[in-house]
Amino acid sequence: MKAYALLALLLVVPVAHAEVEIMMEKPVFGYCERLNYTIIVSEVTGDSAIIHIRDSSGTASSAIPIIIESLQTPVPSLIALEEALFKQGIYNVDVQYSGSQDTAEFEVADLGLVCLPGTARQIVFSWVQGGISDGFMIDALQRYVEEIEIPFEIQESNVYDVDIPGWTIILGKLWAIGEATDAELIDVINYLAKEDLIIPGQSLETGA
Repeated sequence: MKAYALLALLLVVPVAHAEVEIMMEKPVFGYCERLNYTIIVSEVTGDSAIIHIRDSSGTASSAIPIIIESLQTPVPSLIALEEALFKQGIYNVDVQYSGSQDTAEFEVADLGLVCLPGTARQIVFSWVQGGISDGFMIDALQRYVEEIEIPFEIQESNVYDVDIPGWTIILGKLWAIGEATDAELIDVINYLAKEDLIIPGQSLETGA
């Protein structure tokens, strides 16, 4: 009898769910910017949060699991918004977590920001990770980014000799995690070129 009473009690006691909320970094994101938001939960349950990005027509992305280890979990995107994937308009970030759900709205707009093309972006990532030399990175920017102006031509004979100040990699790492914009990276490269801080290497200096 006691067992039945306990079972009945369990059936009528409501199950508590952890509350979840999405806080967007800002309401409008431009192309070349990275979508950033924070997942806020009332308690850490051990579950992952499940995210979907949904457009105004209701079409949603595949499920994106986010590990929740604290009450606030920043979710910075590693990939910048591109027009080929995100048309201008209103989108929603939907989250489900431990029986609760929330949604937050944001807008994608063309804000006229300077962008690194996809090819150049991949090469800069490789440079940040130490996979290619300064010369290859500068050469890629010179070839693919109209706003970059390098006062000399990088060729096969000098690509390994090109050197830039070591502190530039700090900006590169900030850019890689979304803490610096494409425009800021381009401005710094142009500053280095203007101030003759991009060294073309001995092969060009000597005419060899």
